[in-house]
Amino acid sequence: MFKNVKKLFLIGLMIILSIQVISAEEIAEDTVLGTLTNTVITKKTLDFKISKIPPMYVSRYKTIDGQKKVLDNICVEEAFYQEGLELGIDKKDVVELTIKDNIKPIMTRIYRDKEFKKEIVITNEMKKKYYNENIKDFKINPSYSILYIQAKDNEDAAKARAEIDNDVDFIDVLNKYSINKYSKDRGGDISNIANNGYIRGIGKDLVLDSLIATSELKTWIGPVETEKGIHLFYVKSFIPESTKKFSDVEKSIEMKIKPFVESQNYYKKVDELVEKYAVEVHEDIIKKINILDLASNDKIKEEKVITSNRPDVFVTVAQVLNKFKKIQPQEREKYMNPAEFLGFTKASIEDELFYLDAITKGYDKDERVQSDIELLRKNAIMRLTYTSLVQEATTVDENEIETYYNNNREEKYTNKAYRKVQTFVFDNKKLAKKTLKKAKKALKKDNNEQIFTSLVKEFSLETKGNGILKRVYQDGTIPGFGKDEKYSKEIWKTYPGALSKIFQNNKDQYVFVRVISDVPLSVRPFDEVKENIKNRLKKENEKKKLEEVIKELNVKHNVKKYPERLEIKLSARELFDLAEESQKKKKFNDAIMYYDQIVKNHKNNSDDYKAMFMKAFLYAEDLQNKEEAIKTFENVLKKFPKGELHESAEYMIKDLKGEIDIFNTDK
Repeated sequence: MFKNVKKLFLIGLMIILSIQVISAEEIAEDTVLGTLTNTVITKKTLDFKISKIPPMYVSRYKTIDGQKKVLDNICVEEAFYQEGLELGIDKKDVVELTIKDNIKPIMTRIYRDKEFKKEIVITNEMKKKYYNENIKDFKINPSYSILYIQAKDNEDAAKARAEIDNDVDFIDVLNKYSINKYSKDRGGDISNIANNGYIRGIGKDLVLDSLIATSELKTWIGPVETEKGIHLFYVKSFIPESTKKFSDVEKSIEMKIKPFVESQNYYKKVDELVEKYAVEVHEDIIKKINILDLASNDKIKEEKVITSNRPDVFVTVAQVLNKFKKIQPQEREKYMNPAEFLGFTKASIEDELFYLDAITKGYDKDERVQSDIELLRKNAIMRLTYTSLVQEATTVDENEIETYYNNNREEKYTNKAYRKVQTFVFDNKKLAKKTLKKAKKALKKDNNEQIFTSLVKEFSLETKGNGILKRVYQDGTIPGFGKDEKYSKEIWKTYPGALSKIFQNNKDQYVFVRVISDVPLSVRPFDEVKENIKNRLKKENEKKKLEEVIKELNVKHNVKKYPERLEIKLSARELFDLAEESQKKKKFNDAIMYYDQIVKNHKNNSDDYKAMFMKAFLYAEDLQNKEEAIKTFENVLKKFPKGELHESAEYMIKDLKGEIDIFNTDK
């Protein structure tokens, strides 16, 4: 009577839950989330900060906890920025240099967009000229289409031809006699034969191709034999050589011309700017650069390879080499030629010229650029303030390093003793004794490694790596075998270079080992690890110093935060969407967290009702937590006296308690 009732129930449930949910009122952009003496942090500030987070990480900052972390970071940054202004860090030259270095890519990108990527007019004359000059590219080669059978031998070929001549259905003949899968899969049809010696599905066959090209249309030919086999074919059609019409290829021609015109405009602009700013390339300096040994250029790194009539527009050896280092190693090869490297160096001035011309044309007044400049200035001031107050104020003295070394020497800076051994493993004692006897003889011979290897391969159950275990520590564990105290003990009581007695491992196999070498316990000397410890302690001390400075700045700049105002940051719609996205990614606990936020922040007997139901549903279906599912479904019935999901909740409770067999019965 019913077939998979539970599946139908779940589909109905999803339809109910897909009804549009009521959205909560959004927080106004000017809602204050934090204050400092000279700054106010609003929802707009928070949203802007979140918008700068890479898309793959944004979802974690859509939660209340995630937004609180962002708010904390904004307050820290603002406190450092305010302190930087008080310290006069904004007046330092390095700030403007940092801005210039970082704004250049933005400015040159805007310049390129406006100067080279604006709409290019490609006239009809230009397109027709290209069409006529490249007419060969628009030729359509002649082509044939055939019905084809490849027979396995002359006897089958003759039978196939006889049946064709007697009007037996071609498909029947094909299926009965053809051995060519390509042809059979296509009902015997092979098309686009271009008379170039190659036939699709058959391969290169000049003889057959020539026969096809010279045969009458709609006439069976064969059997004929070539190096590719025995063939019968029927030329269905022939399309003669032709040329595509201009109207048919006009759009593709335009796409081909456009990059060429853009490139022309690009180099025309470069030549114009080179002349405008009297750019001079100093080839004598370029010839001094050693691109085979980049480190050897330190003495000339500040020399200018390109200059101009503007003192602020130049390129140094260091700038060229920095650009060169970013190229993939395989691509560098083409610049090993002096002429190519000269061209590469000349190109280094292009972005400098574009940046200068962009400033001259007022592109720096662009609203986007101004916003980026202010952001770069603020970030530069914050970083320099951090450097001054935290990094430069953090020290690590010799005593601290030595104390850390002494306290952690055994755990972190001691190399444990280990042995390299060769294992011989057998399933019976008799074979183990026989092999041990041979191994003892081998010990007495010079250059005996080959003998031991052959014994392992011939007699041992474990032949991987010729039975050699490179590092066996004195911890009761045998690499590749697992925990075996007795095995370990036998290895460590055998002298280096000697063979152990035969013993049984924890798998009841018979084993003996050869101890190849012994590496004793050793302590890494202080001087060897000193720098590593210093860096570790520097990071730890920096972290502590940062916490101290943040506390001081919070007091000094009167930092106040109002995270409670974030509680209704997300609408119910947004939270439902985030929950659904988490479910698709099988992050069910994240989905429950979003549903909890809806229940807490959207108490309207609709959103909270559906969210609590979905939370229970997740416990039941995805997390397989019957206890929590039943408890949550019961809360749905208790907290919401009536609703369209009540019947579904009751069904789910009964199902989870095993009271409804029909859900799991196909009838």
